[in-house]
This record gives sequence, C-alpha cells and structure tokens, in this order.
Amino acid sequence: MGYTTTFKGTLELNKQLTSEDYNFLVNLNKSRRMKLKVAAKYGVEGEFYVNDDLSMWGKSDKVIDNNTPPSTQPGLWCQWVPTNDRFGIEWDSGEKAYNMEDWIFYIINRYLAPRGYVLNGKVEAYGEDPGDVWAIRVEDNVVRIARFDGIFCNHPKWVMTDWEKYKKIPMVVKEPKTPKKKVKVPETIPVRLLSSNVVKEKYIHLDDLVKYMDSQLEGCDNRCTIAVLEHLKNELLKLNNK
Repeated sequence: MGYTTTFKGTLELNKQLTSEDYNFLVNLNKSRRMKLKVAAKYGVEGEFYVNDDLSMWGKSDKVIDNNTPPSTQPGLWCQWVPTNDRFGIEWDSGEKAYNMEDWIFYIINRYLAPRGYVLNGKVEAYGEDPGDVWAIRVEDNVVRIARFDGIFCNHPKWVMTDWEKYKKIPMVVKEPKTPKKKVKVPETIPVRLLSSNVVKEKYIHLDDLVKYMDSQLEGCDNRCTIAVLEHLKNELLKLNNK
C-alpha cells in the first residue's frame, strides 16, 4: 500500500557540510521522527534529537507520542540525505517518500540556513500515476514547485512561468528565552553610585546593572570617577561570563 514517487536530481550546497552537520542529516534520515520530551537544546519537541537510543516504536520515557512528529516537522520520516561528498542533498531512493517539498523547506529554514548554508538546484518528481510529474526547485534557499507542460521524449517540458514560490508559511517557533542572570551586588560598588530605583535588593539583574553603569559613564566628566566606573563595569561583565 502507499504511493511511490521517484525523484531525480541533486540540490547543491555552497560549501561542504561539516562532519557534525553531515552526521546530523544522515541520522535525521534514519530516525523515526517522534514527539519527544527532551532537553531544550534539541529544539521543539525533540526535533533535533537524532540519537540512536530510541527504538522505531518509541518505547522510552522520552517519547510523548510515537506516531506524531514534532510540531515543526512535516512527517514521521525525512527522505532527504546528504551526498557522499557532502556538497549536496538528494533523495534517499526509498519508496513512498512523502512531504518532500515540506521536508526540504524545513531542513533549509530550521537547520541549513542558520548555519550559513545556501542550497540551489532542481529535483524532478515522477509519481506512479500517468501525468503526475512535478519538480522542486531551490534558488538561494527559496523553495519553489513547478507543474509540467507536455512531454517531449519522455521528459517534461518545464515552463518557467509555472515555477511558483512555495506557499507553505513557516511555522512560528518560539525559542525558549534565556532567563536574566541575577548576581549579588558586589561590595566594591559604592552605594552612592547606584540609584535606589536600580538596586532595590541584595541581588539584581546583571544586565540592568551594566546599563545603569553605562548611563553614569555617559554624563560623567570626572576622570577619576570614569576610571572607577569603567573598572566596576568590567568586573560586572566578568561575572556575566562565569
């Protein structure tokens, strides 16, 4: 059962995939995409979780639903894979490949583009039914689909005006916010330099304190005071990096 479509062509990258990115895409292709409860670093509902510690049917405490993909992903299986030379993306030759245009749209926007990759090329699609011929075209990461107009020597005659920008609207993904870091107000900061509306308690949001220091520096013309404020600001920034 099911419907098989054959895909011909390769989408080319502007640079070679790193080992990390290559391995991720290989494992994305191999793993059943299931809604998971994992650490936030793995994206929305575990979209970037491709570890091999989960069975196909998701018998794990991490699995929320083994028959539903993460909300950002279009299906349970991704059938795009990187080429062996790591300079392209192509169909994995598996049968019953569904949502291919959705998947390449997802891979570009959620993984490749944020890492500086640019994809270009055309992949033709030939379905089981006569006349089910279409194509995916990517131009500088913009995904387009096309219909065909007639057959010549068993190949579709592509009409450039039929190329349409892919109309699927990217899902708005709410990335987890990094909470403000609170620090104990350093005893080295003279109380007279801090206004009461900034320091209301023993602990304060560090970025608020740094902003206040900047405001004090902006209107100061005393070299000694400026030197003290600069030193204290640098100490605060060191705290922020710990």
